[in-house]
Amino acid sequence: MNAEKGLYNPICTLSSECRGDELYRKLLQMPEIIKQSNHSVWLSGSILEQDPKTHQLFSSHAIRESLISGEWLKESGYLITDNEDVLKQAALQHVPDVNYMVFSFQEWVRNNALFYAFKKNQNNEPWYEWPEELRLQPKLQSVILKPYQNDLLYSAFAQQMLFLQWNRIRQNAADQDVRIVGSLPYLSAYDSADVWSHQECFHEDGSYHWDAMRSDRFSWWMDRIGYTSRLYDGVILESFEQLVKQGGETFFEELKNTSDELLLYADDREVLSDSAEDIMNRYGISLMHADKN
Repeated sequence: MNAEKGLYNPICTLSSECRGDELYRKLLQMPEIIKQSNHSVWLSGSILEQDPKTHQLFSSHAIRESLISGEWLKESGYLITDNEDVLKQAALQHVPDVNYMVFSFQEWVRNNALFYAFKKNQNNEPWYEWPEELRLQPKLQSVILKPYQNDLLYSAFAQQMLFLQWNRIRQNAADQDVRIVGSLPYLSAYDSADVWSHQECFHEDGSYHWDAMRSDRFSWWMDRIGYTSRLYDGVILESFEQLVKQGGETFFEELKNTSDELLLYADDREVLSDSAEDIMNRYGISLMHADKN
């Protein structure tokens, strides 16, 4: 099976070298670097919040805050004066509008904001050690949220700004005929917004509860993969063999129905079974090879 090629220059590496405005400018320059290397695909890795050691996701939707740029916030009119924490300063200057309200009402935005507000309140303890009413808030909806309002507003605003800034970077790449192909890590960290807000999808050891997922047609996974179409032009499904083994044909049939326009890939370094290759052929999933500078 032939593999498509892209230039591997991941966000995690770039953000470890620089941050803020310097990182933003480097991301805007990336399409030129891609084209100079005779590629048209930028393999960006994941832009989502994840554990730097295990690469497990803290959220399947939330963009890492280290990407924010004061320069972009000023250019876009969200920041008038700035100090060291440009995102918090912009939040203080922001007057919520219709676009903010629409963004903040997404379920994942609310869950992500609640998770970090509760975590802050609980001195950064893992969610499974919180008081019962906080642990079970996604199911019971019993917590009075007014004391957490400022943290909730900030978190939603931060993610809206990060999403809009990333759209600027993505459009800049598209204008230069460069496609961005991201990666979706297979696992979520157990102490994460993902697991806390969808506890029914996980066993207590953090592994996936595939039987429960199968019973609701893998809706958590479909949302998880489908959202990547708002972030990338295509996505590499990491641990593809495991998705085939655990989800089977039903998983990919659901995926076809919910994310038909999203370009999906498997990493060509992964050893794939005949069953996995058959799934790829039947559902139009390609291999991706990562070239490096």
